[in-house]
Amino acid sequence: MKPVLLRLQAFGPFAGVQEIDFRRLGGNSFFLIHGPTGSGKTSVLDGMCFALFGDSSGGEREGRQMRSHHADAATLTQLEFEFALGQARYRVLRVPEQTRKALRGGGEVNQKPRAELFAVEGEGADATERPLATGWSKVNEYIVRLLGFDSRQFRQVIVLPQGRFFEFLKASSQEREKILQVLFGTELYKRVEESLKRAADELQARGRAERERRAALLEQAAVVDEAELATREAGQRAVLEEARATAAHSAVEARAAEDRLAQARQDAQRFAEHDAAALALQALRSQQDQESARRQALARMKLAARLRPLEQHWQQARTESVQARALAAQRTQALERAGQEEAAARSACERQEALAPRREQLAGRIAQLAELSGRVGLLAQAQADHAAARQRQQRASQQLEQAGRAHAEAGQACESLQGELARVGAEAASLEAAGAALRHAQSLRTQRLERDRLLALCQTARRQVDTLQSACEARRARAEQAMQLWQQAMAHWLAGQSARIARELQAGQPCPVCGSHEHPSPAHASGDAASDEQLAAAEGARDRAADEHRQAQEALAAARLRLAQAEGGLETAQAALGAEASDDLGGVLTAATDALKRAQAAAAGLPQLRQRLDAARQRLQEAATALERAQADGADAARELQHRATQCAERQAGIPAELAQPAALAHALQQARLEAQAMHQALKQAQDAAAQQASALARAIAFAEESARTRTQREQLEQARAGAFEDGLRELGFADADDWRAAHADDPTIAAQEEHTAAFDRAFAAASERVVRSQAAVQDLLRPDVAAAEIALRDAQARQTAASDAVRDVLAKLQNTSGFIGSLARIAQSFDDIERRHADLRTLADAAVGQNPQRMSFQRYVLATLLEEVLAATTLRLRVMSRGRYEMRRRLVAMDARSAGGLDLDVFDHYTGTTRGVDTLSGGESFLASLALALGLSDVVQSHAGGIRLDAIFVDEGFGTLDPEALDFAIRTLKDLQRSGRMVGIISHVAELREWMDARLELLPSQDGSRARFVT
Repeated sequence: MKPVLLRLQAFGPFAGVQEIDFRRLGGNSFFLIHGPTGSGKTSVLDGMCFALFGDSSGGEREGRQMRSHHADAATLTQLEFEFALGQARYRVLRVPEQTRKALRGGGEVNQKPRAELFAVEGEGADATERPLATGWSKVNEYIVRLLGFDSRQFRQVIVLPQGRFFEFLKASSQEREKILQVLFGTELYKRVEESLKRAADELQARGRAERERRAALLEQAAVVDEAELATREAGQRAVLEEARATAAHSAVEARAAEDRLAQARQDAQRFAEHDAAALALQALRSQQDQESARRQALARMKLAARLRPLEQHWQQARTESVQARALAAQRTQALERAGQEEAAARSACERQEALAPRREQLAGRIAQLAELSGRVGLLAQAQADHAAARQRQQRASQQLEQAGRAHAEAGQACESLQGELARVGAEAASLEAAGAALRHAQSLRTQRLERDRLLALCQTARRQVDTLQSACEARRARAEQAMQLWQQAMAHWLAGQSARIARELQAGQPCPVCGSHEHPSPAHASGDAASDEQLAAAEGARDRAADEHRQAQEALAAARLRLAQAEGGLETAQAALGAEASDDLGGVLTAATDALKRAQAAAAGLPQLRQRLDAARQRLQEAATALERAQADGADAARELQHRATQCAERQAGIPAELAQPAALAHALQQARLEAQAMHQALKQAQDAAAQQASALARAIAFAEESARTRTQREQLEQARAGAFEDGLRELGFADADDWRAAHADDPTIAAQEEHTAAFDRAFAAASERVVRSQAAVQDLLRPDVAAAEIALRDAQARQTAASDAVRDVLAKLQNTSGFIGSLARIAQSFDDIERRHADLRTLADAAVGQNPQRMSFQRYVLATLLEEVLAATTLRLRVMSRGRYEMRRRLVAMDARSAGGLDLDVFDHYTGTTRGVDTLSGGESFLASLALALGLSDVVQSHAGGIRLDAIFVDEGFGTLDPEALDFAIRTLKDLQRSGRMVGIISHVAELREWMDARLELLPSQDGSRARFVT
């Protein structure tokens, strides 16, 4: 981490805004922070620490305690710190909690803490910022991830504050381990230690569980060891062989009973078939009378079918006769209508011929009107010229009026534009004030949008917490239920083991559990006894439910943390708005925007407005010229109008008034011609209609005569076919047409009756044959007793079932015993494997966690190796600064056998040739050793790939404890760091340092607060 820019406002001794730009150092990365006591030297380090972590460099003061006493009440305490990590740059902003003056009204309000972190991209004016974190705790977490250490560790390796300079040198072994672990990223080795220990513990627990399972199985089997269980298995196998022989004999007897029952059932089926055949034949014989009647009806149907063509011809002739009579009647009516229409057409023709005088009168009228057309045309031309002259005179008057009005409007426009120019000029002058008001309103809008976003985030987080709370409760209930089910399964499994032992008890034989020869109440297997697989399944379900409950608890805790962070950010955003949080921002923003737009529009419109005023003055001059020209045109138009009026009066003499207009004359001529044409067409139409009606009358007479002849022919044909049908009825023996219709049926009906008769004949023959066949099948047989055969079979099957149950019981006992033997064998094999693996893994885990003669864990061993590198780099500088007296060494043997070793520090004194602890060094010697250790640590950390970058170090005081020669060596050592590009800042009162160091950050105190400046 290397500082770039620090901006302090109302912080420590700085009343206003103090900007410290470290880029002004240029290549002088070794500089002195110098000034009188109380001028703010330590406040510079406090500002960097507070901006990064929210506390001071000493870690003893809060934000409200570091507010400047010189600052105005309305000025907020605020810090901005820009720093670099390699090529990346970041900016952090912090506003601590404080009391400030209210923005509106009197009194004070509490300013909530606010923190923001940005990534800076680009340089200078092109630089942009990308938000990374918002909120006090979130920024802290992000900073720790970026730098790789927290505030306390930062003060031990980067900023060495006043009074805390020796912390890392004299830290305990445990504290030094934590710092080195963060700096070198050795968490992996710690995880390896924990993983090895956890794996060894798990194997130990599994071995203990296997031993408990073996003891439980032996107890359930009621034996002392596996040998006793093997003896029991051999006895059960002998009993099983005897039971199987009995079961085989019972099976043979049962199969013989099954064969006898099958034969009895087969004979019973043959007698049943014979009885059914006799019943079926008897039923068909009872239907023979009904079948004879159906055969007689079928014979009459066939006779009636022979007369069907004659009946169809008769019906067709009767239909045609009816149609011929209807057609004759229609044509008689048509003849009557044709006669009436012919008489009406002849009368209309005679009326049109009587209008001949009117047609001659219209011909004369048309000739008279055609003669007047020429004179009326001349009059129309004169009237048109008069109308044109009148229009020109009217246009001249209008143009004169428009010119006068345009002249007046141009004058008014000039006056209006002059007033508008003055008003717009005043509005343009308010542009700067309107812009400032709009920027303030936009800033408020941005803050409110952020507050609303955080409010929505809080609401979402609360819903997530509620949802996860419910899920956590549900998973807790499932975990408890899974535990209960496992306990039940364990109880059932144990109960099942007792039942297995009870099944093996034999009368007169000792119980393997209690030794008694009497067994009054042996245990019985219940229906819910659990197997080994069911017990394992219940145990797995219990573990899965517990894992799900733990995961739900972790998710709920994470959601609650997000909710707390969101609420903190919301409080910060609300406090930043202060009293303006409830203002009508929409109205303020709209008013400011409108005011700015009006001012901008006014400023932009000034040049155009001046151009419009010049154009209006030009139009006023042009309107005066147009007014003079319109007055002259009006006089010329009046003289021409008088001349055209005289010409019209001369040409109108001798023409009737109603025909003076060409349109009226043309209309009269057109009406006369139309009337003559209509009368001619009416005469022609009447003559044509009379001729057409006469022709239609002749055709109607011919059609009526033809229809009368056709009707007579159809009636004669109908009578002839009716006589032929009646002759057929008498010939075939039918009394009349109704008798024929009663016997008549269509062809499908006749075919169905024929098929029914044939089917009856076939069924009767088949039934007779079935009786003969079934009689032959039962000949020489007696009716069997099926019920007795079934009873005999049930008895044989009961004996077989009892024998099978006996085999199954013995087999179950044997399987139970074999199951115990197999389970114990698997447990023994698993236990041997676990014990072997546990012995190896436990040895490795003990060595990794530090249970060894050196009391050094795996991670401590790695850190000790890295610390050796640090101490080698430290010794190079410490020898120079101590004039060859001291070198730093790692203590190889712990002072206390109960504590972990490997990271304790000693110094070797070349003057005495002895090694002693670092706590024996004097104040000045401790300062030199701490400085050399800090620089050595920085060298080694950055030399390792992926290590944390330590690009800067700040030392607060301590140089006053050195003699001049030691001070010279220390300063030379620090100057050497410039070659590697590291920044070194020193705070000191030592006057000689001002002469030795070219770059200084000077702090200048005054009554109004301190000021800082770089001197290079």
